Amino acid sequence: MLNAMMADGQTDLALKLVIVMLLAVASYFLLFATFFSFVDEVHDNGNALLVKMDDKNFTVPLQDIRSISYVHDGNPPKVTVILKQGSYSHLGKEFSFMPLTELGPFQKNEKITALVNRVERLQD
Repeated sequence: MLNAMMADGQTDLALKLVIVMLLAVASYFLLFATFFSFVDEVHDNGNALLVKMDDKNFTVPLQDIRSISYVHDGNPPKVTVILKQGSYSHLGKEFSFMPLTELGPFQKNEKITALVNRVERLQD
């Protein structure tokens, strides 16, 4: 009887360890998808974006941008720039960054809104 109880305790411990490991792996991928996919910095130079990623600088003209998605009410706020086909192999098809929040949470960043409008006008 004692051996059966110890075996159940070891099985219970092993099951708990497996669950903890699965949660750790799922958390890593969730964090990777949320935070680690961002580029380091993005600066608006008027007619182009200066993108800094891994100690490299890329200049992306606004004409090479297909669209910009801006989610201001998410946590964290996120801007995703989708590039035209074959534009920049180092950046991939798209890149994302977190804009600076000026007034507080759930407030739109006027600079990002103006950038989205400029890109949309170029598409017309």
